[in-house]
Amino acid sequence: MGQKIIFLSYRRGDSPGYVKSLEKELEAHYGPGSVFRDVKDIAGGAKWKQVIENNLRNAAALLLIIGPRWDAIWCDRIDDEVNYVEYELNFAHNLGVPVIPITLDGAYISNDTDLKTVSWLRENQTYDMSDKQGRWENDFKGLIALLENIPGINNVKSKVRPERLGIDQHTTPQPKKHTGKIKTVLATLGAVFVALFLIGIFVGEPESKAPQKDTAVVSPGFDCNQASTQIERIICANDEISSIDGQMGLAYEQLAGQLDQARYEKLKTDQIAWLKKRDGKIRNSCVQSGLLNTGCVVDIYEKRIDRLRQMANDTQSALVQNYPDLTGTWRSNTFRTIYLVEQSSTDKIKISGYAEGEANFIENMPNKIQVELYGLGQGEFSVSNSSDKIIGTMNYYDGTVEHDTLVKIR
Repeated sequence: MGQKIIFLSYRRGDSPGYVKSLEKELEAHYGPGSVFRDVKDIAGGAKWKQVIENNLRNAAALLLIIGPRWDAIWCDRIDDEVNYVEYELNFAHNLGVPVIPITLDGAYISNDTDLKTVSWLRENQTYDMSDKQGRWENDFKGLIALLENIPGINNVKSKVRPERLGIDQHTTPQPKKHTGKIKTVLATLGAVFVALFLIGIFVGEPESKAPQKDTAVVSPGFDCNQASTQIERIICANDEISSIDGQMGLAYEQLAGQLDQARYEKLKTDQIAWLKKRDGKIRNSCVQSGLLNTGCVVDIYEKRIDRLRQMANDTQSALVQNYPDLTGTWRSNTFRTIYLVEQSSTDKIKISGYAEGEANFIENMPNKIQVELYGLGQGEFSVSNSSDKIIGTMNYYDGTVEHDTLVKIR
């Protein structure tokens, strides 16, 4: 049997930072070229359907990355003629490729979301990953253990993988290693090229294509193949700035995952405004005599990253302060059934045990939660001031209405 790959399916506007981190660690474990990600692996001008189909035919597994925005993006694009994710999922499903939904920070697909032709996805067991509270390393180990149970996964392991299927090898030159004097000469020429490149940008010379980057460098928070502005090209041309741009993208995604829709929209507007100010600051403060002061640019980014992280900490502190922590084991006094509750934020409460479900606090009402037990019914409950009792009513889909009291036992 030929070598297999792991296929990553995701929404670019959802959690690109997580996806890049996952890709990097999977390739560190299984070997270079063992992971397919469309942004990196579909060359310009390639027929995307053909590339996707070829790689799915050689996939050992498809990992569907579901972040905090996946559900909303799916609903926004439900009527689009071309739905890449839907196409990938159905093609993999028809081939019998195992599809594993990977949820990030407790994200989930709402039961109200119309999944159209991929409704079968709800039958697949999800696996949650997070970088909060130092979880990422253990979560990744758990993912590897899950993948190791898939038939044919051993065919992914390889020291080197040939060029991705569907990409013309003649148009994608491989980077060469240089040592000694050759490396020194190339570094000098590279510095001269960057200087000329920046001078050309700021005196209005024709725009150049984004330079090719070493794949070992941390990627920026956007696709350099689609860089459309002068500043984006500068970012892509400088490894250190590319890396810190990617760090800012991660900080932004982590904060966005904690916010409700209204506050997320406000954050997005604020981030767009910051990007415009960033461009002006780089032009006016960080370029002298056509040369870029990298430290100046990094300082601009570090201030923004600190601000995003502070906002994330403040948001998390507000959640802890204003909303009770329901994490633990609960027993129903009415039915004597046991439920296990996991809570990561006000709108991400997972329920398992006797029944599977989810819950969220009602906005501005820290002691009121809405509960849904999958396939059974929905209800509204109140949390006691001591946070050890939950009292309310379930309206079951068969028409039954039941009052219940849940007591926290540990």
